[in-house]
Amino acid sequence: TLTKIVPGWLRAHGTVIEVLRARWMSAARQQCLANEENLTTAQLLESKRLVKCFLTLVREDHSQVMVVFEMLSIFNVRTRVDYTFLKEFLSEEMAKKFSPAERKAVMTYFLNLFVVFFQTKSGTTQDQLVSALQLLVIPMLADALEQKYKQEVLDDAMVEVIVRELLDPPEAISGLYDEALRIELLQLATLLI
Repeated sequence: TLTKIVPGWLRAHGTVIEVLRARWMSAARQQCLANEENLTTAQLLESKRLVKCFLTLVREDHSQVMVVFEMLSIFNVRTRVDYTFLKEFLSEEMAKKFSPAERKAVMTYFLNLFVVFFQTKSGTTQDQLVSALQLLVIPMLADALEQKYKQEVLDDAMVEVIVRELLDPPEAISGLYDEALRIELLQLATLLI
């Protein structure tokens, strides 16, 4: 592909990135995923191709955190397409190879996304938050603890937000948590102890 021949091309063309993101978020693509059995091979592989483009972008520019969280929506649908490569990217490359500062940016984005979702019911879904916890946040924090640089990834203010907003929010918010989210938050709490 062009991005393999000319590294940095995608990152240098913001308009292309915006078009790809618009297609990813489009209702038409979502509808295609819901009717996968009626798709041609090209249509079936569209989401996979988009994910590969986004991975190329994120590998070149680690600050593209929003794109990473948008990709998580692919795990909310049943599909015949194998996205193991995305899971491996999240739990191996991002969680273990990004710098502590880059991981902190991912954590900050996740915490903001979580808090905004439960305040406004917009920006993401509980399923995407669960995927983020399972595939990125928990592996990232586990590696940071193992490598002994937790403070560089998770400062005291972030721990306070986790405790106050995620683990011990008001009943009006925690009552909205579905079972899968509660399980992942328990995993997170166990990791932080």
